[in-house]
Amino acid sequence: MCAEVSRRGSLRWGCPGLPLCVAPEEDEGKRRWERNKIAAAKCRNKKKEKTECLQKESEKLESVNAELKAQIEELKNEKQHLIYMLNLHRPMCIVRAQNGRTPEDERNLFIQQIKEGTLQS
Repeated sequence: MCAEVSRRGSLRWGCPGLPLCVAPEEDEGKRRWERNKIAAAKCRNKKKEKTECLQKESEKLESVNAELKAQIEELKNEKQHLIYMLNLHRPMCIVRAQNGRTPEDERNLFIQQIKEGTLQS
């Protein structure tokens, strides 16, 4: 058997005129390169899947956020309408509570209860 130097500078074993065998060091390097290539592809695929998952989650959260903002707007409009209706009714209200409070007193109590969250039906 004869040894030849390959293009990379490593030895290749074989006989002149016959196909050359790869030296054991070069064979190990090739196997390592193949394993690295597979691992890199696996890593890229995993990263791509994670990115896609995060993108879907982001789109879902943006959708929920938009729905919540729309709901907030509706509730603000409803609140404004109720305040408007209450203010329209106040001047016409002639009923006094049994405890002698005026409609203005009742209104202030009502607003205070709303703020405190202690409103009772």
